[in-house]
Amino acid sequence: MKRLLSGLIVAALVLQLSSCSLLDDLLTKNFLSDIAKTKFTPDKIAGMSTADLFLESQSPSFFETLAEDPALAAAALDNVEAVLASGAPPEEKQEAAIIAASIVLETTAAATLIDNIVDLLPTLGDPTVLADPMALLDRILPTPNGVPLTEAAFKAMIDAFVAADAYYDALGATLLTTPYTDPAMNPGEIAQNALIAALVTSIVPPSGTLADYLWAARTGAPIAEPFIMPPTIGTPLGAILDAAGIDLDALTGSI
Repeated sequence: MKRLLSGLIVAALVLQLSSCSLLDDLLTKNFLSDIAKTKFTPDKIAGMSTADLFLESQSPSFFETLAEDPALAAAALDNVEAVLASGAPPEEKQEAAIIAASIVLETTAAATLIDNIVDLLPTLGDPTVLADPMALLDRILPTPNGVPLTEAAFKAMIDAFVAADAYYDALGATLLTTPYTDPAMNPGEIAQNALIAALVTSIVPPSGTLADYLWAARTGAPIAEPFIMPPTIGTPLGAILDAAGIDLDALTGSI
């Protein structure tokens, strides 16, 4: 678990060092004004275009609605996964991948964990913050209403990072040849989420699922696998970081 925490700290440092403007973007979420929740049904979501779904996803109320109704979330994922598996243009696949990753992160505790890491960025220059890795881990892990995550919620969070990593891989694959064209996309926030998802999923359990493995580590079992920074040169993750103006290899080499 300490290796994983170290990797997440590296991610935070990379984001902090990359640029002040990027940090400002990450600390200030530019969501559209929240309005009354749209009345969705699974059939309505299933019939929506990727562009319309992407527009809806700009409001936090969209994900709140999906989190409250798993059937709606499943319908939205089915919709965008069909686009990812089709011969749709790369620009549409980019929107679909971003929507899919956002759904799995925002409807679990994964989004809160990412926010907690970002919230720690301004304090990482203080050596006392890094002196106790496990205390820092406790600050990063979500605690809904002050209560630690249950086993089910913790594992759902890890499963969400695994799913999001696959969606970001699909996104990055398009970026290797086709840059972002939609001004509503936030390359910095996308890079932040993709990097943390890649770091979480970079640990390969010797058996069973990653969620089971990390839950055991959280409750005291040692992690046998070494932490390895995900490769970024010529990879989908690298394309996502490049699109946000982040040179991970250069930055980690200077840390």
